Amino acid sequence: DNVAVSGYQIWRSASASGPFTQIATTISTTYTNSSIATGTTLYYFVRAYDAAGNVSLASSTVSATAK
Repeated sequence: DNVAVSGYQIWRSASASGPFTQIATTISTTYTNSSIATGTTLYYFVRAYDAAGNVSLASSTVSATAK
């Protein structure tokens, strides 16, 4: 369709293989996941959504370790 992106769903897991839980939605292309213990590695992917209710496929999964 031709409806623009309205925002993003942020999904997270403690394991690369899941299960993943949606932890936030944002309209920004950046997201800060705070209050994570130093040294903790978490895995994330993002899905875009539009005003018509369409949701994209998941992005590639990435990992991040809290400092």
